[in-house]
Amino acid sequence: MTSGRNSSGTRGFTGGQNYNLEFDKESPHGCDTALFPGICLAGSPEHKRNRDQVEGEMNAIDLFCGAGGSSVGLKQAGFSDVLGVDIKEQQEYPFTLWTKDIFKIPVYTLKHFDFIWASPPCQAYSVASQPAKAKGKRYPDLIDKTRELLLKTGKPFVLENVRQAPIRHDLVLDGTMFDLGVIRKRAFEIHGFEVSLILGKKRAGTIMDGSYISVVGRGAGSIRQSYRAYMDKNGLKTIRDAYQHAMKIDWITDLKMLAEAVPPAYAKYIGEAFLNCVA
Repeated sequence: MTSGRNSSGTRGFTGGQNYNLEFDKESPHGCDTALFPGICLAGSPEHKRNRDQVEGEMNAIDLFCGAGGSSVGLKQAGFSDVLGVDIKEQQEYPFTLWTKDIFKIPVYTLKHFDFIWASPPCQAYSVASQPAKAKGKRYPDLIDKTRELLLKTGKPFVLENVRQAPIRHDLVLDGTMFDLGVIRKRAFEIHGFEVSLILGKKRAGTIMDGSYISVVGRGAGSIRQSYRAYMDKNGLKTIRDAYQHAMKIDWITDLKMLAEAVPPAYAKYIGEAFLNCVA
């Protein structure tokens, strides 16, 4: 992949193109589509033509995208275009990335996407962060602010987070439902469409016997023995290999970003449900 950057803070990976996402709200459709050749924006003449030509042609935006676990799942689900937005540069993000504070994105810009996915930081609620919080560390709590922003768009959206987060549990997924090597339960608050519940499978083993792995941090600490069990059982050499294998992620190499990633299978399942609703 080749990448480049322009003044808007956007990196494109399609043929090394760069994209300018500074939309012009004075244009007839609320944005200047000529400045954004890589994504087909909802409401534009091009979008309507594509819808007429390709049934179900839809785009998505992934807020707080990280290295793109959810984005890849949405692409696998069938979205024609997926744009990632993160306040930090994400060198391993596989699609078009906009480095931007999402709370500085105008509502009219978000309205140009058919579907919105948001994964606000989970550390404020995560059990794994409890030791650091006990020592006084504070993490951003952005769920209410994110929900308020997305409700203003009137668009279908999903809020994803750990189960302890203050979101509705419209759906809870874990790795056993998708034959993954990680449990990684996540809750989803869903707006604007419905997703069928899916039953988890009875676990065939435990973390300690190597049937699953706990993808946490950089692989140190008291559960390191369980990593070795999983690695030995699956013929893997490193903790990075184990994280990738367990979540079926092959493009992320940074351990911290792997630990924060949403397994693509979760977003694929939800994305397919949305596309089926609007088909």
